[in-house]
Amino acid sequence: MYTLLKESEPKVLKILENAKKNNRLSHVYLFSGPKGSLKKEMAFNFAMMLYCKEDTPCYECDNCKRILENKHLNVFYIEPDGQSVKKEQILKLQEEFSKTSLIEGPRIYIINEAETMSVQAANSLLKFIEEPQPDIYGILICDDLDSMLPTIISRSISVKFDPINKEVLKRDLLNEGIDLFLADSLSYLSNCKLDAISILENDAKNNTIMLIKKYVELLKNNNTSLFYRGNSELLQNKDNMALFLSLLEAVYRDIYEIKLNGNVLVFESLKDDLSQISNNYKEKEIINYLYSILDVGKKLKYNVNVELMFIDLLIELRGGKI
Repeated sequence: MYTLLKESEPKVLKILENAKKNNRLSHVYLFSGPKGSLKKEMAFNFAMMLYCKEDTPCYECDNCKRILENKHLNVFYIEPDGQSVKKEQILKLQEEFSKTSLIEGPRIYIINEAETMSVQAANSLLKFIEEPQPDIYGILICDDLDSMLPTIISRSISVKFDPINKEVLKRDLLNEGIDLFLADSLSYLSNCKLDAISILENDAKNNTIMLIKKYVELLKNNNTSLFYRGNSELLQNKDNMALFLSLLEAVYRDIYEIKLNGNVLVFESLKDDLSQISNNYKEKEIINYLYSILDVGKKLKYNVNVELMFIDLLIELRGGKI
């Protein structure tokens, strides 16, 4: 995980490590960034950084393992109870911190999805952080910084995270034993491994993704005319169709990229087939097809006949041939 953090969020990691090295740690950090960015992972890494005896967290020693398993006596993790972080959770945290710790070392609290705090919870936390105590550090995690109370923002060090690097995510998926085609697709569709796995575990979404492989094979053989008829039951669902169109757009973008410079942006697994297909089109044709796919994707938001719309698209992608 440390390597993943170093590759995905080197600036954030350096800020925290330098602060520790120079004894300039803030008593409260506010981690914000898009869903899927490694905010929670960095928060736990921060806690391990204060307890691990190695220069960087080893993830293997007793302290690191206890922190990762949420069993460390001096590290408190809070997440929403139902739809929100409640006042009672913050009061319980304050009560714990008012007691003498059973072990030596700093005390750390991590509040995930902090933007869901009720007004009462946020006000209780505000009182807590307005009177910082030595060797107590807090990390608040949120996706949307604007949803946090300005008074909490002003009393925290704001640390902004970037979206997770797609290549890093793909490699992580491959390391989990996921094949290259699915890793290509899932890293394109999602921003984190948890989202990617949830897509994979959804049978309808998984089957829709596999249709792309089938479509490319038919396209290579110039035989896409009956594609919808064989898969109509799956693609009549608008969510499945939207997913398929998103990946179809990526396919044609890759065809265009191959035409321009011989590279692919998404489907490394289909590069040979897409290279063969690219020989059948001119650049202008591919651009027109991309516009058509995007247009159909927009129309899905309205009350349209999905079947007729998609059949018309297939005809257009065949150069107007039925």
